[in-house]
Amino acid sequence: MESKQARGQGVGRRAVGEKTSPRSSGTALTVADALLKHVDHLQEALRNVGWNWETTVSIRNLETLGVLGGLTAEQRDRLVQLIGQCWNVEQVVDWTAEHTRKRKRWEASRDRRARKVVRKATAAVSAIEDFRRYVKKIEIKWPPALDEPLVTAIQFLDPQAIEASIDQLKVAPPLQPTRTRTDVMRDLYDFFVLECRLGDKGDATFRVGSIGNFYWDWDLPIIDEPKPKSDERKGCEAVRKAVERR
Repeated sequence: MESKQARGQGVGRRAVGEKTSPRSSGTALTVADALLKHVDHLQEALRNVGWNWETTVSIRNLETLGVLGGLTAEQRDRLVQLIGQCWNVEQVVDWTAEHTRKRKRWEASRDRRARKVVRKATAAVSAIEDFRRYVKKIEIKWPPALDEPLVTAIQFLDPQAIEASIDQLKVAPPLQPTRTRTDVMRDLYDFFVLECRLGDKGDATFRVGSIGNFYWDWDLPIIDEPKPKSDERKGCEAVRKAVERR
């Protein structure tokens, strides 16, 4: 019997006139129910993450990182919310970077792949034509209704047409996120300097870099205690440059 979940989602419905054996139908419904159950569990997990987000960040991580010193309870809550907003930006930045890499790989290998597609199309057309010639040679009464799909396939697989279509393909320019990692650095820096009134700007860059390294794997060099009589400055140089460039 089809489950209520499957009926509600349209899963397991068959096309009109399609025949399905009881065994295959039962198997399909079992798979559909399993998938729906998996989706339910995933949604529940995401809701739990949302409920525990503030506790996880403010208590378990931020205090360990040493970025809450001098902040009021209200400012700590505000920092948690800001990190959540920045987290969304970081997800978009990473996805866009991966998407751009894929586009570049496609552009670099487009000609090679195009030649391979044309070769396969040529081989397919040759095989179909060879089959039609053989059927005609041995004088089999081949119904026109069975020959028409072969003729259509030859037309669609025309190597010259495929090659012309591929030549017209152009890879779209890489997507650019509306907000970038630099914006994340500046938002966090402004929070510490403007909202929290931290007098030590080096300490502000130190906190921003620590948050970025911990949550988003920025892997930025950070200096907590500069060496005496050196040109080192406390904080994160990458964050400092991001702030100075605006």
